[in-house]
Amino acid sequence: MRNHILLALLVISIFGCSSKRSYFTPKKIDKALPATLDLKSEVEDINRYALTFKDGSVVTSKRGMLSYKIPKNFHTIYDAKNAILITDDSGNVAIIQNGKKVFSNKFDTTVASGAIKGSLMALLLSNNRVILYDTRENKAVFDEALEPTFAQDARIAHPIFVKDMVVFPTLDGRLIVYSLSSHMIIKDIALSNRELFNNIIFLEEHRGDIVAATRYKIVSVTPNSFVQKGVDLKDIAYDGRNIYAFLNDGSIVKYDIFLKQKRKVKYDFAIFSAVSLYDRIYALLKSGYVIIMDRDLNNISTYKLPVAVDKPAFFFRNKLFIGRYFFDVK
Repeated sequence: MRNHILLALLVISIFGCSSKRSYFTPKKIDKALPATLDLKSEVEDINRYALTFKDGSVVTSKRGMLSYKIPKNFHTIYDAKNAILITDDSGNVAIIQNGKKVFSNKFDTTVASGAIKGSLMALLLSNNRVILYDTRENKAVFDEALEPTFAQDARIAHPIFVKDMVVFPTLDGRLIVYSLSSHMIIKDIALSNRELFNNIIFLEEHRGDIVAATRYKIVSVTPNSFVQKGVDLKDIAYDGRNIYAFLNDGSIVKYDIFLKQKRKVKYDFAIFSAVSLYDRIYALLKSGYVIIMDRDLNNISTYKLPVAVDKPAFFFRNKLFIGRYFFDVK
């Protein structure tokens, strides 16, 4: 009996300890960061590109807080600077320009991501269907149904327009490249073949160089190269020259466009909640700290927040939104 009791206590001790997660705690805090403003509204929706509040207020990664509000139950998925693309959970889509609705339509399922350029609207639907829609002609010029997927990472990249092409990120880990001149798919690039959480979570282009990522892989496509690297990715940023990978082990890795590692720093037990690439690098940690560093991952400062990071978090440059609170990270 005694041996059984000792064995039971040992099992409880092992599994009890393993269930307690450690969080990053800095050795030095450079500044306590007070809340600048209570925005008085809870978050309706958050994605990589925009934060929408329940009162219709919108913050985008390109322009910050917009001067107008959007209709109830809608959220923003793309900011073209002169207009935004909004959608709801029923497949309704609208383009808002200077606070006024200039286009609307309804699709048979919810819109996962989208982009607009001129009269063209590129959409990825939640059933893994990609559509290029001409809002002036009010018709689809390209419509392709892909293999449905059943579990995705909530961070879904939007399509991008590159010269005379549209690059669609898919929910099954592919890049569909559609030519606007030949009106056909000219490339179908598979980034990953995992069954779950396989969607493209990041897709950006700069001067012809394209960086894309899934949860488990980063891909760099230049006019003369195609390079990929396996990672355990939490978040990613790209400044047109360098790629910054924020990993689930607490590492921040700086790569060049060919995915050659240039520098790496690691914070034990760090869990990245949101990141921003502005004049410097800003990384919000779930444990309630903001780490700030230059683009070479040097000159590091640590700020302490007065609130726990248990609400949606979003950066616009060095402006941080956590739930209904706003912080100016100077």
